[in-house]
Amino acid sequence: MSMTQSAASMIGNSAKRYSTSCAPLDQLLDGGLKSGHVLEISGPPGCGKEQMAAHAIKSFVQAQEQVLFVDMQNMVPPATIKRILSDIPAANTGDDSALDLVHYKILHTAAEFVVFIRTLPAYLAAHPSIRLVVLNSFTFPFQAIIDYKDKGALLERTKETLMRLCASSALSVIITSQLVSQPLQFDEAGNPPQGSKYIMKRTFDDKYYPSGRTYRVIVVPQWPPEKPERETGVIRLLSTPAKTNVPSPEVREVKYRLLGGVIQGL
Repeated sequence: MSMTQSAASMIGNSAKRYSTSCAPLDQLLDGGLKSGHVLEISGPPGCGKEQMAAHAIKSFVQAQEQVLFVDMQNMVPPATIKRILSDIPAANTGDDSALDLVHYKILHTAAEFVVFIRTLPAYLAAHPSIRLVVLNSFTFPFQAIIDYKDKGALLERTKETLMRLCASSALSVIITSQLVSQPLQFDEAGNPPQGSKYIMKRTFDDKYYPSGRTYRVIVVPQWPPEKPERETGVIRLLSTPAKTNVPSPEVREVKYRLLGGVIQGL
């Protein structure tokens, strides 16, 4: 039976897509973020990844679906979300205003995040209209966790929770995360020598994200020396639900420019 497909592939292919309100990112995602999937956006400070996540909520609100926006580093205050949603016509949000469809939470500590991830399933059960959860500055609460085992256990708990929610309720998740600096050389004591070169890498490996449901992209600024005022770069697709931790023979990336803190097509 050459024309048959698995039930899982049919469900995956028919999943609804939501625009991220960022043309370069939509292009990499083949039209937008699939419902029931996770998108991680990583990049250095000031690259605009937090604003990308904030603008992505527009398509959900326009579809009269609710959003849970969790800010962990005061990067996107409620006033910013209000401004982003201000141009949505009232007719597109039904009986609610655009802001009424957004649940906003602030978390700063690891302890607050532990409580949040444990109570998230119950919160979503009480608010079944929520279709998108944004975890903004996801890496921030983990910086205070020194014990590697504690950090790994919390990441595993988060992954399992998101996996169940994405699979059972078609929840979409957008995560923004910082890059971390790593020295290229170490001395005999395990410390970087003076003058050592550093590279920036992703904070968490693919194993800490829901397998088969995660897209990971990185924002790479590339500002030409001859035009320092023009902030440009590329958004690079690192992994997809079908290809995780597997080097792609062809790197997929799209050029962008940063205008007013917002990433746009170039």
